[in-house]
Amino acid sequence: MTPPDRSSPLRAEADRLAALHRLRLMDTAPSPDFDAVVALAARHFDCPLAMLILVDRDRQWAKATYGVPGWDSPREHSVCHWTIQGEDVLAIEDLQRDPRFHDLPAVTGSPGLRFYAGLPLPVEGSNIGTLCLLDRQPRRFGEAERDALRQFGLLAQGLLLAQSQARRAEAAAQETRSLAALSARKTRLLQQTERLAQLGGWELSRQGDGPLWSDEVFRIHELPFGHPVTITGALLHYPPGDRERVAAAIEAIFAEGRTAELEADFVTATGRLRRIRLSGEPERDQQGQVVRAVGLIQDITEAWQLRQRLQLLAMQDPLTGLANRAQLLQRLEAALQQTPPGGALALLLLDLDNFQDLNDRHGHLQGDALLRGIAGKLLASAGGQGMAARTGSDEFALLLPVTDEAGARQRAELVGEALRQPLLLEGVPVGVSASIGVALGPRDGDTGEMLMRQADIALSHGRRLGRGRVTLFSPEIAQRFLARREAIELVRLALHEGWVRPFYQPKLRMADGRRCGFEALVRILPPDGRVLGPGQFWAALQEEETARLLGQHMLRAVCADLRRWREAGLAPVRAGLNVSEADFIGGGLAQNVMAQLALLDLPPSALTIEVTETVLLSEAAPAVIGALSRLHAGGIAISLDDFGTGHASLAHLRDFPIQELKIDQSFVARLEEDARNGRIIGSIVELAHGLGLRVVAEGVETAAQHAALQRLGCDEGQGFLYGRPMPAARAEAWLRGEAAAP
Repeated sequence: MTPPDRSSPLRAEADRLAALHRLRLMDTAPSPDFDAVVALAARHFDCPLAMLILVDRDRQWAKATYGVPGWDSPREHSVCHWTIQGEDVLAIEDLQRDPRFHDLPAVTGSPGLRFYAGLPLPVEGSNIGTLCLLDRQPRRFGEAERDALRQFGLLAQGLLLAQSQARRAEAAAQETRSLAALSARKTRLLQQTERLAQLGGWELSRQGDGPLWSDEVFRIHELPFGHPVTITGALLHYPPGDRERVAAAIEAIFAEGRTAELEADFVTATGRLRRIRLSGEPERDQQGQVVRAVGLIQDITEAWQLRQRLQLLAMQDPLTGLANRAQLLQRLEAALQQTPPGGALALLLLDLDNFQDLNDRHGHLQGDALLRGIAGKLLASAGGQGMAARTGSDEFALLLPVTDEAGARQRAELVGEALRQPLLLEGVPVGVSASIGVALGPRDGDTGEMLMRQADIALSHGRRLGRGRVTLFSPEIAQRFLARREAIELVRLALHEGWVRPFYQPKLRMADGRRCGFEALVRILPPDGRVLGPGQFWAALQEEETARLLGQHMLRAVCADLRRWREAGLAPVRAGLNVSEADFIGGGLAQNVMAQLALLDLPPSALTIEVTETVLLSEAAPAVIGALSRLHAGGIAISLDDFGTGHASLAHLRDFPIQELKIDQSFVARLEEDARNGRIIGSIVELAHGLGLRVVAEGVETAAQHAALQRLGCDEGQGFLYGRPMPAARAEAWLRGEAAAP
């Protein structure tokens, strides 16, 4: 792109505004060409918002938008004002952290922008606007993304230049029509218009005389003006195939009186390959007979090349050169239609495991190199009959011919093994594993979209079981996926409608039976009167965002109940709150808990955070120990829930800031049947007390169990013997002594 002349700022701005106004694009109706480029850019970068902005004297206006209905704002409130001052991409990965932009209305208000990347668009040597990407979340924008944005910028600039040329041609044509009576000037202006639009006129008589050409037609052919021309010689400028189409179109004008319009490849007299648009129509005599054909020929090479580049970008991943999702779907549809009865094809969807960690560790440039290396491996795995595609940032697909399910699994295992073979990054071998979901067509789906969906269901199911797996789609997996989706929808609806409530199960001191607290348990109370426990929506709790939202709601609700009971003059009690792995991801749990307690003026002793062994041993373990340490430092007790059922070691009791052990109810339930359970519980109690930990027995249902646990030294008990989970109002009455536990 040609940078603007900055020798005189005032003059440069005047020239820039003049170039913008000559385009006559401000406040015009939407244009499919501009809309297509902006939409294509947004989808390529997976950005929710994108615009082609024109910057006027005091305002900026969007000629094309994606993800927002329109845009018109003061120039002083725009990032694009800064973009047009430069010559290359301006990327702001977090607008809230940039002092130049953190107070902009679009950042502080709607639409709440956090990310911006824009490229200046020069026309006639001046930056008249920008092509920009926007997001409501911060995001990284490396050199590969900058290169891709520059490529889209060339497309947008090409459209603006085409618009500029079209406006000039339109102005020249209008002037030509207004001076039609002045033949000399008319001829001169028509010639200028022809040259500007690369558009010439031709005429051919029925008698077969040589065609008559305007000056511009000679120019298009790169022949001298007045060079002798025959119809046969003219047709030789078209390659075989196109030559026959052109000849047939001209013949149809004379034989059938039809009009003609077509595009064709074209070779000039100097051997240059061009693209032309040819049109023609019949001219009749007084008897209605066709006596000649007249028409136009236009050199559309630049516009055609622009269309080809758009189509290429629409079908190809620019980083790896692989097909993109759109091309994959086209190929998939064709392959399904061509699969013979009894035949099969396999669609593999691959999600790279821990790619973001590798990208952060080695940098984006090396991450891009790794993706290109993986693309090479997938191309080799696809072979001559298959197809490899990149469908997301770290997501790929393979379309492979197979004979049956066993063959599909074998091919997928081989692909996984090939990916695990190390690639060299900065001289360091780096291996990558991938989770792979497989669907067979047409067995699992007879359309491309359906087969993609089934493979994605298999991939999601496999990832929940563990990384690096190959999972084939089955009806049973689909049923579990549907159940999980319904559970997620139930929880999301319950959160939105206010159906989620904490229920409280009492905890008593073993020594004297005094009330010492509750465990807060989540329940959903839909309008039909049911009380739904976690077992009825457990699948939703495996989805990170849903689990996180539910955890935040429970924290707020439990703290609000604790505050209300204190204000009512009840003796302070502790409430245990379960937290999941999702609550720790992102690192904000400790801050959220402390902030909620401070907001309601509750002491840290009011809350106990309960965490299971499974969470301690999860992939989020570093975040877990960090959050628990901060909570412990803030005075909040940490309880290890369901102790004895997982794989936690004694080292975890030493390394994690735990103050309480909760013995799993499975040991308590068999306490009277199997003496070994009593010995196990006794050992746990002795160990815990030796470490200064409080011990709580869960699932106490009989007086005999209570007595045995009391003898074994348990500090507190929880179970149906003391009370079932109850809503907050009933728990308050129980604390007052006005009601027995249910």
